[in-house]
Amino acid sequence: IKDVQDVYDGPGGLLWEAVMGEQIHSGGPETTEFLAKKLNLKPGQVVLDICSALGAPARHLASKYGVKVKGVDATKTMLQKARERTTAAKLDHLIEYYEGNAVDLPFKKETIDVVWGQEAWCYVTDKERLIKEAHRVLKPGGLIGFTDWIITGKIIPQELDPLYDSMAFPYMETFEGYQELLKKNGFKVL
Repeated sequence: IKDVQDVYDGPGGLLWEAVMGEQIHSGGPETTEFLAKKLNLKPGQVVLDICSALGAPARHLASKYGVKVKGVDATKTMLQKARERTTAAKLDHLIEYYEGNAVDLPFKKETIDVVWGQEAWCYVTDKERLIKEAHRVLKPGGLIGFTDWIITGKIIPQELDPLYDSMAFPYMETFEGYQELLKKNGFKVL
């Protein structure tokens, strides 16, 4: 987690925002909207945004869908900026941010309606534990929806290692690998 904190608490966080905007994921608000529609969000639901960064998806979901969002991130700079921007947007009543680790979520079991993530779980060292934690905090019948950087096809270490080093990824999962982790930990893949 220290590698990620170094990037996002330092100039890397500024660079990613400059390149991708405050959403800090490819596709911007359109991708956030696409995922929100797939999850059929409803007013009053509690959405947990794991690795919430600057909170742009949280603000989008709260303002457009009337959901309550709990954002969790491990980087102090991202959390500070997320809180400031949420206050400026007058969404404090719908969004709360927590400093925490994706593999040890600071919430009681069965308290969340939807677990959410956008292109950030690639930074998580133990994706199975993240999925287990997501299942633990979800209410029965709750949904998990996320996008992430994944491996699609064959890639040799000489190509992959520089990517991991430059991006501070511990590793990337495959599409099939994520599906297996979800099934293994009590989820039904839709």
